[in-house]
Amino acid sequence: MTAQLTSKETRMLYCAVLFFIIAAVSAFFGFFAGISAGAAVIAIALFVLFAMLSFIALVTALVGPAMGVQDHTHPRDPDGPG
Repeated sequence: MTAQLTSKETRMLYCAVLFFIIAAVSAFFGFFAGISAGAAVIAIALFVLFAMLSFIALVTALVGPAMGVQDHTHPRDPDGPG
């Protein structure tokens, strides 16, 4: 008795094979080509950059209303309340 694969099962099998190939290539470059050290430096730099940008966005969001900065993305209706 042979089971027929549905389109979802075929897609899932395709993704599993694709991710296996990506993992195998990544393992090759990480273990044998010495690229992992360079990738780690890039990852740390990007982490620090995005952490600083997140902190700046948080401080701006908290301090902006306290300093009277208005949100111009949603302009008020001149005839309406507010």
